[in-house]
Amino acid sequence: MQVIIEITEVADMLKISAVQKNGAPIGMPDEYCQYVYHPQQVARAVKWVRDDVTRNEYVLDIRVNNKTAIEL
Repeated sequence: MQVIIEITEVADMLKISAVQKNGAPIGMPDEYCQYVYHPQQVARAVKWVRDDVTRNEYVLDIRVNNKTAIEL
């Protein structure tokens, strides 16, 4: 399974979530998801989500899709 970690802006927060290649969430909605308030916290949240996703035995590839102007 290919997994994409998406970074999107939601209100005053940034949402870092893992979805399948077809856009469906992995597991329960927001199971593999982090919300952060400051752009400096994004890299750490991406690492946490990536670590959680790699524990799934069906994951073969992980890619990060940054939909914001924040540099990682």
